Amino acid sequence: MNAPATIGKYQVQDVLGQGGMGIVYRAFDPAIERTVAIKVITKSALDPSDLQYVLTRFRHEARAVGRLTHPRIAAIYNHHVRDLAERLTLAQHEHHDLVVTTTHLHLDHEHCLENAFLKGSTAAVRAFADRILAERGVTHGQLNLITVASGDEHALESRSGPA
Repeated sequence: MNAPATIGKYQVQDVLGQGGMGIVYRAFDPAIERTVAIKVITKSALDPSDLQYVLTRFRHEARAVGRLTHPRIAAIYNHHVRDLAERLTLAQHEHHDLVVTTTHLHLDHEHCLENAFLKGSTAAVRAFADRILAERGVTHGQLNLITVASGDEHALESRSGPA
């Protein structure tokens, strides 16, 4: 399957996954200079009589994701709050030594879900999470730590910051 070159302002890089409802693309957002995931409903594969059901299911899925408590959810926020997206991006750039990757999902017109995967000392990761969760406009956040034993040779090889 060929991915489109762009979806709106997003520069599509590749397909992350595909299912009965649609396709999830890895894309680049040039406005915030970040890789994002975009889920697109595949209308052409649907029977027209199923379209309303699928759209309702898609909205329901987005709402459900917004209520999740999951190990990889860092923050859910309202992107209309003044400069919040820019402040989150600035925090990530200021802590580039911790940030391995991030994903960004639009839940609805106002709310976004941001996942940040970090690698570094527990104190540094906690401080970063506290900063993000304290931002005005972040409505839900959770930090989940997965520690790696210092004797794990693979962990030592891939470590990018102090542990």
